[in-house]
Amino acid sequence: MKRIMGLIAITLVAILIPSFTGCAETQYEPSEGGAPPAEKLEILSHSMSGGRGEFVKPVVKGTAKNVSSSTIYAEVKVKFYDASGALLGTSLDSINDLSAGETWSFKVVYYDIDRENVYSYKIEVGSTW
Repeated sequence: MKRIMGLIAITLVAILIPSFTGCAETQYEPSEGGAPPAEKLEILSHSMSGGRGEFVKPVVKGTAKNVSSSTIYAEVKVKFYDASGALLGTSLDSINDLSAGETWSFKVVYYDIDRENVYSYKIEVGSTW
């Protein structure tokens, strides 16, 4: 009986593991290999808001437009720097299914630092660092 139960368990594992791993590989994969290159998403405007002070988080708000002819996954990344030019950290905002010609209002917040420590930032589309 133990041998039959063992064979059933092995058979179920052999059948179910490929099924689950196959789903995971395709279900969460963004279309076109990730964030769009710069020619598909154009940043129209951006600015950092928030006053200076302890517990005020840096926020970069702006608008971006899908300038391609297809629906895309869009991503905007921001790098935050201190007065000496040292990188403090990065954050991003993203949206699925941004239609061709559509404009998106993004908001990138970095929660790990206070706004008073941020001197400058760089903003980029997708994975273009």
